[in-house]
Amino acid sequence: MNIMKNYLLQHIRKLIFATGIVIICSIASMVPMLLTQKLIDVGFINKDFRYIVACSLYIGIITIVKSGLSYISLKQFSNVGHTIVADLRSDIFDKLLRFPIDYFTEKGSGYLLSRLNEVSQISSLFSPNNVKFLTGFIEAIFALMMIGRTNTNLLILCCIPMVIYIWISMQTTKNYQKIINDALESDAQYTGKLNEVITGQEEIRLNNGKKQEQEKFHRYSENLKNKAIQHTLLLGGTTEILTLVTTFVSVFIYIVCGYFVIRNQLTIGEAIAVTQYAGKLYTPIISFSSVILIVQPALLSIKRIDEAFYKNVLENCNGNKTIDTITELNVKNLCYSYPSRQREIIQNLSFDIKEPSLCYIKGSNGSGKTTLAKILLKLIDGYSGEILINGIELRQISEQFYRNQCAAVSQRTFLFNDTIYNNIVYGISDVTPAHYEQAIRLSGLDKVLRLLPDKERTIIGENGATLSGGEKQKISIARALLKNANVIILDEPSNNLDKKSLYEIKCVLEKISHEKMVIVIDHNDIFEAVASLIINL
Repeated sequence: MNIMKNYLLQHIRKLIFATGIVIICSIASMVPMLLTQKLIDVGFINKDFRYIVACSLYIGIITIVKSGLSYISLKQFSNVGHTIVADLRSDIFDKLLRFPIDYFTEKGSGYLLSRLNEVSQISSLFSPNNVKFLTGFIEAIFALMMIGRTNTNLLILCCIPMVIYIWISMQTTKNYQKIINDALESDAQYTGKLNEVITGQEEIRLNNGKKQEQEKFHRYSENLKNKAIQHTLLLGGTTEILTLVTTFVSVFIYIVCGYFVIRNQLTIGEAIAVTQYAGKLYTPIISFSSVILIVQPALLSIKRIDEAFYKNVLENCNGNKTIDTITELNVKNLCYSYPSRQREIIQNLSFDIKEPSLCYIKGSNGSGKTTLAKILLKLIDGYSGEILINGIELRQISEQFYRNQCAAVSQRTFLFNDTIYNNIVYGISDVTPAHYEQAIRLSGLDKVLRLLPDKERTIIGENGATLSGGEKQKISIARALLKNANVIILDEPSNNLDKKSLYEIKCVLEKISHEKMVIVIDHNDIFEAVASLIINL
């Protein structure tokens, strides 16, 4: 519950106000029982019509006031609950944007989406019924006092069914916790697998993996189904058992009250009041089972959200120093290893780059080229050694200011389901037509746009589904060229480009390197001829 503390404190006044209303309503609900007893024993027995009317009106007025107050408390709790859920969801989203990239690789997008969706469960904690469960104890104490005042022997007999209710509640709580935890985990695995299948459709079909994926998906689906059945049976079974026990308890109370009425130890009004008091006596215990069934998924969700997004998750180190331009980059004894690997993928790497220049970093597969690009772009942390930008350690520099000075072409180009134009200008303010035209021309994208009916207004689908690999790469390069940054880092820019396009990009980068700091990380030797510095990994 630690992650909820700050959110609760922000709304503490509203919660206290709403809780106070619920307590008032609970106390008020006891008054009609007392009035009903008087109505029968005084009004009906004495045939006092004015007394009957007065008691009836009081009962009606109290009920109306209670309903109005209940609605106000419901509105308050609902507002607080959904506001906290919205704030928590926004904060987690902000945290996701600050997490290192390897965090997403380790967890998987489907799993994280499932955890994020569990935030909605938390709103159930703020149901007025949960507060009524606590105030039910006040009503139970009041009911005990009233029954005891009426007849001590009757009080003892009315307490016997409480043992049965307590036993049922304890068994339900014990079984439900395990079932709901298993169900949430199964749902996360199911969502993760579904996301993987949707994302990897092309690979699945190309490798005839349809049957294999169907079998895997069926296992996940079957497991989720079994957990859902267990969940439903426990809920339904508990409800039926409680209904059955409540019926027998009501019969028991009627028989006991009838026995005392016949022996003139109870009036009819008192007997009717006792049956109502008895209901209040058992309500907290019965409600406990219901509240547990509602609250436990929320509490487990908080625990799982805490583990997924808060515990043992290191955010990228974001400093507060600012820079207006980058003129020098010094890497000293850089070492890095992924948490899931034992060996260091980068070992004691050192080099210096000054603006303007073109640095070409080459290496075999698995040598750490892409990892180095991510470190230099401040996407992952956890390295040892030093990375100095204008003499300032990279960790001490504000992420926003640093990224303003860096443009990048990633190894795996990601495009939004939007127009080509919006993908090119994404994250870039103050785009002038001249700079835009220059970027698409230098990247070779102008030739692609001429073949499209809607030109740059073409919607490209999810992750550029309607484009070829080379076309997507050119959009990414155009975006990097358009950004007015004095450092450009390109990770495998030769991917998906034909020889002609690759030659054109080489010439563009050579020209830019006379004004900016260009870092090319690639396996293609074409960049060696124009590089002022070559680093082998």
